Amino acid sequence: MRLHKFLVSQVLAPGFIQAQVSSTLLPVVDLGYELYRASEFDARGFYKFSNIRYAKPPLGELRFRAPEPPLTNRSAIQDGMVERRCPQALPKWVVMPTQTSSSALPPSATGGSAPSAREPQEGEDCLFLDVVVPQKVFQKAGHGSGAPVLVRLHGGGYCIGSKTFYNDPIGLLSRSQTDGSDGIIYVTMNYRLGALGWLAGPSFQKDGTANAGFHDQRMALEWVQEHVHLFGGDKSRVTVIGESAGGGSIMHQLTAFGGRTSAPFQQAISQSPGWIPLQSPHRQEQVFRQFLRAANVSSVAALRTIPTEQLIAVNEAQIANSAYGQYTFGPAVDGDFVTQDPKQLLSHGQFDAAVRIMTGHNSNEGLSFTPTNLTSDSEYNVFLRNYFPSADKDVVSYIAGTLYPPVFNTSLYGTNRARAGLTLGDVIIDCNNVALSRAYGNQTYGYLFAVAPGYHSQDYTYTYYNAGSPSAAGINSTVAYALQDYIASFVTHGKPSTTIPGAPGMDFYGADATLVRLDTSGITETADPAANERCQWWQLGLVS
Repeated sequence: MRLHKFLVSQVLAPGFIQAQVSSTLLPVVDLGYELYRASEFDARGFYKFSNIRYAKPPLGELRFRAPEPPLTNRSAIQDGMVERRCPQALPKWVVMPTQTSSSALPPSATGGSAPSAREPQEGEDCLFLDVVVPQKVFQKAGHGSGAPVLVRLHGGGYCIGSKTFYNDPIGLLSRSQTDGSDGIIYVTMNYRLGALGWLAGPSFQKDGTANAGFHDQRMALEWVQEHVHLFGGDKSRVTVIGESAGGGSIMHQLTAFGGRTSAPFQQAISQSPGWIPLQSPHRQEQVFRQFLRAANVSSVAALRTIPTEQLIAVNEAQIANSAYGQYTFGPAVDGDFVTQDPKQLLSHGQFDAAVRIMTGHNSNEGLSFTPTNLTSDSEYNVFLRNYFPSADKDVVSYIAGTLYPPVFNTSLYGTNRARAGLTLGDVIIDCNNVALSRAYGNQTYGYLFAVAPGYHSQDYTYTYYNAGSPSAAGINSTVAYALQDYIASFVTHGKPSTTIPGAPGMDFYGADATLVRLDTSGITETADPAANERCQWWQLGLVS
């Protein structure tokens, strides 16, 4: 966003302070524990509050533990100008891909090289969030019910990404104002990644918190509930949105603690929700022991004492050696936050059923995770075995022989690589959304993004389309505006609609599994191709 120097003449609501720095006069929000000045004002009418701390630094004794609320520090006004992000790491199969697309990554993470030279903003003290708010909404803070809020959980395989990765939301927020409304507030957060956020296992949990990344997300979502009114938002109209690992995080938040607690949001937009099938306790323990050996220590307590650079180096090395299509770390059953795979919890009714749901997935989700040199039946079988190392042999045989047989004269796939792509697309993404809609009695809304080639995360650039920006090159603006309309109207009114001529509004998913199909050839209704017997089998949870 462009920094625009200006003078503001306004009456600020209680909780706000006007402060002047040089020639720029920007408002300050009093959060109680700290004061934050807006870091930017976009010429299109949006304030950005950057790098707001929502938790204590997860350092020392707090490393590998659930986050704690931030300490009070009112000695100075924070300007948020120092960017923060959590330590990043990439698998070798992403860094040196044997594939034609790197779309498995957030767009800002592509480029063929690992983050070997870390920038100053990358470190363990990373639990911060950003708030972008329309000026008109901000000026009304404390008056009226407040504006709807959209909270983003970023993707990136649970090992890369941040609140700022491919994240200029101004195009989407501007689109939310096309119906004459003041628009919506946008919040985006960091959460711990890789081993720092996702170490798990029976031994680890004696002195550590598994799925710490989910606890980070939860604290940030609770922060929104407590503080968003100070920016002009309505805490009872919060929608979460997430792509890939972000969408998978949403499904885990919906089923958190076995569904025994209410989610700290009222609506959710799950875009290509992804996670690797949750690993067995034995596999979790193996990964934890490998991490200890690589760090040359013997306990979680000792891990808390090693230097940050050593910890990050071990994290990078372990993730770099991930099996093709995998990331080593991610959600794990821990008996607490994650009591089972979300698909099983949805089947058992163990989720927050009060949340309103919109889903989305792409037409070719899995191909980005499969190597181009996978050509034979035997190579497919080896790939399958490596992907599901804890699965029983008869289960793997059923997958290869019955669910995805080596028959290439059908419309499903014509090569073994496409066969593997369909397999992974089903298990890590497509079937998750089907399970979500079925659990909510088919009273959900959804879209199928089918703009060729329909790779995983391709709809990301359409969600955050911003006309005139470099990222807008090659984007079909009609499809982008339609998708943004569906998102913004769902956030604002609870039902997706669009002003694009000829494009349909979204109806409930229903027993016929109806979605809106987004393609350059047209925007039409279609049946969800993932609503099939294969996804019914995956929901049984027989692979671990």
